[in-house]
Amino acid sequence: MEGDDPEETGLIIYATVLGITSMLNSGMIEPARLEGLVGTAVTQFLRGTRPAEPR
Repeated sequence: MEGDDPEETGLIIYATVLGITSMLNSGMIEPARLEGLVGTAVTQFLRGTRPAEPR
């Protein structure tokens, strides 16, 4: 099931944050947006990867 492997989950969220920081370093986004974008990405990611509810 999706979201059941903590190592994979950590790798995916790390890649997401790394992508955001890469965008910052290349000038695609302004430094003032960094904290908000990372916070939103983490919140949305974790909300979407909750283990499936038992049926």
